Amino acid sequence: GLLGDFTKARLTDEPLGIKLGDERKGAWKLDVWFLDSAGYERHAAYVAEMNRRLTEESRKIILAIKEAYWRRPEYRDTVTSDHIYRAVLDSGARSVEDFEQFMEGH
Repeated sequence: GLLGDFTKARLTDEPLGIKLGDERKGAWKLDVWFLDSAGYERHAAYVAEMNRRLTEESRKIILAIKEAYWRRPEYRDTVTSDHIYRAVLDSGARSVEDFEQFMEGH
């Protein structure tokens, strides 16, 4: 049940995803995170650094990859937005094909 999922998420420090509606038709997925102060500080620093590194070009590439993936069953489960950000910002992916090569190694 949902309460058990919340407990598991708290114990494993993993996000809990709540999916609302049919994912392939654009349903929302909410991630609920349970972080202690140190975990929050690490995540806030990561987000700030990612925002600093984003350019107009990298934003367009990220959106193009997300557009290609959002209806696929693996998106949000084994392929996440974080994978896309890391592929573009850390590994230089510039296309869906580059992203797919990135994912082969992860």
